[in-house]
Amino acid sequence: MKRWTKLCAALLCAAVFLSAAGCSARSPVTSDGFKKEAQTMGFEVGGDDDASQTTETQAQETVHVSKAKTATELTFLSFADGDSAQAAYAALKKQFAPNGGGKVVEAATYSKYTVTVGELFYTLSRMDTTVVYGKATLANQKEVEDFFQAIHY
Repeated sequence: MKRWTKLCAALLCAAVFLSAAGCSARSPVTSDGFKKEAQTMGFEVGGDDDASQTTETQAQETVHVSKAKTATELTFLSFADGDSAQAAYAALKKQFAPNGGGKVVEAATYSKYTVTVGELFYTLSRMDTTVVYGKATLANQKEVEDFFQAIHY
């Protein structure tokens, strides 16, 4: 009887654990979701971003936000397909750190790259057909990290 109880308890724990793991699937943020979260965190929508000039023309949607006080910038790009998003991700990654380095996570529908170049910190992430990236000084790196955590990138 004790064995049966332990077995049932173990199976129940395994079922709860596995079902919770399925809840953490990521989904891409929308441009509206990006704007809303950015505004909640004190960013202002608008302005231009030099880094996205090469990829912006291919993007279906572009949203740029910034904080004037800290010079932290975030950009959202949405593309027609995953291949276009992947190409933009690769171009931006090369632009931010032409000599390589940094920390990389790569998968079929998700990629994330973080790198420090001099006094600047960059985070670049691709999910499905979207690319989101941020730039901040090392002193304000946490603003970018907190934003990416908030949008689950």
